[in-house]
Amino acid sequence: MRHLILMALVITATRLDAAVINTCDSLAHINLSGRGTPVVMTETLVAGHVGQAVQIAWPNAYNHLQFAEINATADASWNAALGFSFWVKGDGSNNAGCLYVEAGGARFAAAFTIDHTDFRQKFIPWQDLLPDAYTGVNESAIGPASTITPSQIDGIYLLKSYYWRDPRPAITITIDEFAIETSLPVDTDTYEPTGDPLAQVKAKLAARQPVTIVGVGDSLLWPNHGAQTANNTSWLKFLETRLEARYPSLAVTIDNQGYGGDHLTHGGIKAPTWLQTVPTADLIIVEFGYNDVDDGATQQMYRDRLVLVARLLRRKTLGASNLLFVTGAPDSGDGSARAFVRQAVIDAGAAENVAVADTWAFFNGIGAGDLASFYHDPAHPDGSDDAGTPIYDNGQDEFARVIELEMAEPSGGTGTTGTTGTGTTGTGTTGSAGTSGTGTTGGGASSGTGDVGCGTGGGVAAAIGVGLMLALGLRRNRG
Repeated sequence: MRHLILMALVITATRLDAAVINTCDSLAHINLSGRGTPVVMTETLVAGHVGQAVQIAWPNAYNHLQFAEINATADASWNAALGFSFWVKGDGSNNAGCLYVEAGGARFAAAFTIDHTDFRQKFIPWQDLLPDAYTGVNESAIGPASTITPSQIDGIYLLKSYYWRDPRPAITITIDEFAIETSLPVDTDTYEPTGDPLAQVKAKLAARQPVTIVGVGDSLLWPNHGAQTANNTSWLKFLETRLEARYPSLAVTIDNQGYGGDHLTHGGIKAPTWLQTVPTADLIIVEFGYNDVDDGATQQMYRDRLVLVARLLRRKTLGASNLLFVTGAPDSGDGSARAFVRQAVIDAGAAENVAVADTWAFFNGIGAGDLASFYHDPAHPDGSDDAGTPIYDNGQDEFARVIELEMAEPSGGTGTTGTTGTGTTGTGTTGSAGTSGTGTTGGGASSGTGDVGCGTGGGVAAAIGVGLMLALGLRRNRG
């Protein structure tokens, strides 16, 4: 932390080296495009940080194909840069802008805050640009050492992306002095924990100190999906209830950032939006996979992107938030078609020392004749106990129970991969052994106007223990 403070003091007094690639002092410098749809956003020339700037306004509602292209031509000199900088005057809202980059057939994106009405300089290092999709070239990163290099960039855009949360409100961004940076400061600290990756949150639970939990996920978590709205709940809400019952007098605050249709990296890209209001959650739970598989993810792709998201979240929170990956739930209608998601999560958790709650193993251990009663539809566990069945089959509560047990595990220890229990006996345990892995360092800073950027993350992973306590009984007889 001392390094970060010193960097901030230096940066406020000195200007980072930069090469301006678009002055934004003419409407001709930014092209508006609907990519086959009518252009509904507008642009206006206004007073800028330097000279003039372009103000772009996106209207309310769904308009993800509205691209504002930053005219610039990449060359080999960009490979010496560490990322982009640009000056932004926001609209004062807790929404966000999106920087979208196309390069070598791949697509990357990063969000930036607009909760200010003065000009502030934003820094987007290459490592903060996460892959946006599984279409085209599936490269996990852009940078001088990556297969996709900055010199291959053939499109830089501002947009309000389709996976921005409802109601996709109107936003206004004024952009000026878009540049490539060659001396972004790098915080060499690592925020990967040693030992138990949930040590911080477990200590707070044991001390009955207030705990804040952010859930980032897809429609298994999204409050607007029928599986959740039918009972006005979600597995995150069940987790809150369970933790407060396990630890009397404990106050748990949850923040549900689930959104239907999202990929894993969409959750990472959008993190700056909710970090404005929950900058240092005690625990961030990451649950994705279903849509990733539908859109072309392989086991290796998904594992690599989990690593990217873990590192980004640790950088953004300076390691103050513990992380927990969830293996998801099998589709009750397509058998083992998505089973590789579970292994990818376990592998990434071991590589980055991220805790893993193996919800997949629980549902996969249920007998075929009983599995459907735990689900709202083939893809989504439900939130109610079906009356008249001989078992307790509230899918979302069982989802929460597996997470609860992982959080309640004693600190430390390693596990070895075991076997899941069966649906009729509810027996068996499962664990995973950690392996070592390396992280990356990255840059981030505060500008002279006080706009804080990123820290760094990554390092060597420690072994982790993954405890899944199926033995508490899948079949809880109704008496």
